[in-house]
Amino acid sequence: MALAALALDARLAADRSIFRSRRRHDPVLSVRTQNKIVYEIEHDGPRALRFRVRDEAPEGYAPEGNDREVTLDPRTPFEIAYRVTPPERGAALFRGGFLRVEGPFGLATRDLNMDDGSEARVYPNVLALREFDLLNQRGRLRELGIRRATGRGAGTEFESLRQYQVGDDFRKIDHKASARRGELVVRQYEPERSQAVIIAVDCGRGMLAEVGGVRKLDLVLDSILMLAHAAAAAGDQTGLLAFADRVQRFVAPRKGRGQLGTVLEACHDRVAEPVESDPVGAFGYLNSRWKKRALLVVFSPAEDPDAARALAASLGPTARRHLTVVVRVTDPRLKEIGRWNLLNDFVALQCYFSTHFYFLAVLEYKVNKIGRFGTVNFYFCKKITHLKVYFLGTGTSQGIPVIGSDHPVCKSADPRDKRLRVSVWIHDESDSFVVDCGPDFRQQMLTS
Repeated sequence: MALAALALDARLAADRSIFRSRRRHDPVLSVRTQNKIVYEIEHDGPRALRFRVRDEAPEGYAPEGNDREVTLDPRTPFEIAYRVTPPERGAALFRGGFLRVEGPFGLATRDLNMDDGSEARVYPNVLALREFDLLNQRGRLRELGIRRATGRGAGTEFESLRQYQVGDDFRKIDHKASARRGELVVRQYEPERSQAVIIAVDCGRGMLAEVGGVRKLDLVLDSILMLAHAAAAAGDQTGLLAFADRVQRFVAPRKGRGQLGTVLEACHDRVAEPVESDPVGAFGYLNSRWKKRALLVVFSPAEDPDAARALAASLGPTARRHLTVVVRVTDPRLKEIGRWNLLNDFVALQCYFSTHFYFLAVLEYKVNKIGRFGTVNFYFCKKITHLKVYFLGTGTSQGIPVIGSDHPVCKSADPRDKRLRVSVWIHDESDSFVVDCGPDFRQQMLTS
């Protein structure tokens, strides 16, 4: 009798034909971050149904909250919102939704397979762009140390005239306007728009190494995505060069938000190859395809002096045409266990950026400092034991006193207020470096 009741209850349990389900998520998922997945289900049965629903996420995606018990009335949609964390880029297969429906008497259940699953694509961290834009709208980027420059005073395009102020560059004085007004007037300039930014990424064997369990190339692609987004927001042109032992992909610089999608499509499926990279051939190809001056950002896995020197040599002809910055992908543990220390995290990580252009380098283990540079040089030194620092000058860019200034410090008779242009000298037992070698260098060396 009991078996007959169980069989009857299982037979009367709802079947798949009365259910409808669908899975919703972003067009692409972001790697190594939580992505929201919504599984929606409803039914057309004659009564409320009690069942357990489970949406099977791809293997290894660590789903949270994808399993729920539900009592659902007819024609009433129910949603399960849960999150998954893709461990790597590529294709992801959701294995389907499954129901365990109770019979009308609650004695037996019937298992239903709602769908055959669906495929999703996993890209670099696209969600970081959304978070960045949200922080920008809320004015909270300053909390992260990110500030947008005003843009006035830099560049070459004339913007306006204004009255001369103490500290202004004498070369910007407009003599004709000053003569007309009877006072010193300076020109203000604004940065140029639509500048070309070319991102070059080395996909050779050096990018196979891991930092914190994540391959270097994956960290680089996250940074490339953020850099391209910043360039597009600033109105610049963005391009891409991916290479290993040969050029794998080249995207010529273009302007507009659509170009960000083009760059993303070109780099999202890049994989590091176990081959020796050929930067000479890659940059030679770039020079043949793009003749105009551009900001070239090179992501390199160089970890040792020999690799750094080889990269510097390959960049020589390119650096004469383009403004070049090298971003080194490094494992911070090497500094702790190795015999080599890197001076100033790469002196080469310095370049000129347009004042309207801001760059957020989201390398999860390190944020590289970017400044001004003229040539590509890599400096390595052994572990520093005795380091001396001398401040050769601590004045302004014009020194103190400033010519024509009425400031009390400039009129002071105190010899401590007589300061040369700012400069610093760093040296140890074998090496010496001067930072900001200016017009006062001879006098600074004679008095040091």
